[in-house]
Amino acid sequence: MSPLFIGSANSSNKFLGNLSSDPGSNNAEGDRYYNTADDEVKIYDGSEWKTLQLVGNLGADASNPASSAAALIADGQSGDGYYWIKFPDEGSAVQRWCDLTNGYMLISHWSPNSTSGSGDASPTPGSTSYATGTGGYSGVNANAVAAPNGADDEATSQTWVWDADTRSSGTGGSFFRNSGVNQTTVPSSGSKQYIPKHYGFNWRYMKWGVRVSAPGGGSASTNAGDNYNSMDNFSPGTQDINRIYVDGLSITHNASTTDGSGSGRNHIFTVNVNGTNTSGNNGGSTPSFVSNGNGNINMSSHSGSSSSAYNDYNNTYDKGSASDTRIEMRIQSDQVSVNEDLYVRAWYLLIK
Repeated sequence: MSPLFIGSANSSNKFLGNLSSDPGSNNAEGDRYYNTADDEVKIYDGSEWKTLQLVGNLGADASNPASSAAALIADGQSGDGYYWIKFPDEGSAVQRWCDLTNGYMLISHWSPNSTSGSGDASPTPGSTSYATGTGGYSGVNANAVAAPNGADDEATSQTWVWDADTRSSGTGGSFFRNSGVNQTTVPSSGSKQYIPKHYGFNWRYMKWGVRVSAPGGGSASTNAGDNYNSMDNFSPGTQDINRIYVDGLSITHNASTTDGSGSGRNHIFTVNVNGTNTSGNNGGSTPSFVSNGNGNINMSSHSGSSSSAYNDYNNTYDKGSASDTRIEMRIQSDQVSVNEDLYVRAWYLLIK
């Protein structure tokens, strides 16, 4: 085909149509063509052919990521779904599910595993999305986001352990402490943490949901035979949010370290488990700080050697101002796991 000249009648700029390689002669600055071999638009800069970067809508591809869901909303977009987002300390953009009604972004997700019997030997999320099915966030797939012990988990030691067959109950896998020592000091196996990264993003609000269970389980996992899990609410003598203070789950933010020690934690939510159904002693008094944030829940353990029971909890947390504080989930108990432990089966975390 003949070239199409662009501009005034005397212009030398031309569109050359589709070609398989760069033209070697008679080129003028501003000439352009479509390279069919590389599927790229190229433009001549006066000395060489350069690829013209085609940019889609904000967040539509990795070359034009948004900084947040709020930026997408400001850009005029409105459909919930996956968008390319790049947080301040990230080297490259990542596809994240965004709620463009309220401005939240999914930073952590695990769907409940239900493989029966001996279960999956390695950590394996289930095929039913927890964020969609339980949280109501339509369109979130079942894939893991920021899986424990992966590249997006900031915890550096005493991290969550996978139990392929939750307390020998035959009801699927979950995460627990796997502790062999009675203790309330940190860092230690008495408190195992998970810290999903958000790469320097300044967040104020968090929507969270978690599924936990405390089964009595089978005798293969316990000191005292079937249906034994002696959870005791709050650990006696410990009223310190930065130590082991609960038999259950602690959700906090602003920890100064990534190994379970340190200071500075602010309370978001606590699940304190009473083991009445499974021979617990229920000692210890309630720390005053658990009334902060979203408070606490006194959860009963689940009776039975093969119980598949669980409890779901969710809420929205407002920390008052935006900052990039760490979000930390800790599974805690002052006794060895064969006596007592909590099992985290699924969760989601969204921030804005």
